[in-house]
Amino acid sequence: MRISKYGKEFRDSTVQLILNNNESVIKVASDLDINSKTLYHWVKMYKKEHNIPSKTIQSSYYHWIKAGCIIKKVKMKRRYKNTTDSNHNLPIAPNILNRDFYASNPDEKWVGNII
Repeated sequence: MRISKYGKEFRDSTVQLILNNNESVIKVASDLDINSKTLYHWVKMYKKEHNIPSKTIQSSYYHWIKAGCIIKKVKMKRRYKNTTDSNHNLPIAPNILNRDFYASNPDEKWVGNII
């Protein structure tokens, strides 16, 4: 078993400060110069020792469903964006191949596509 440099009273009072005053774990950890992961662990252990339920997304959903609310996740459809502007006065390259892609020799015709 590891020996902690912090006493049980200090740990419990720090956790109570977080739980009772709705203080941020990161803020309290910074103020007391404690690693935030250590403080999160203290909170978890304190809740386990005192049978305090942890707030989870699932329990929040459960309360909403129990109240008769319907919860749906909505995925927004991306709006179609037309990127082609064919209404311009710029010069247009001539269609030299005229869809005849057959080449009798290598490197005679090169084609490409712009996506």
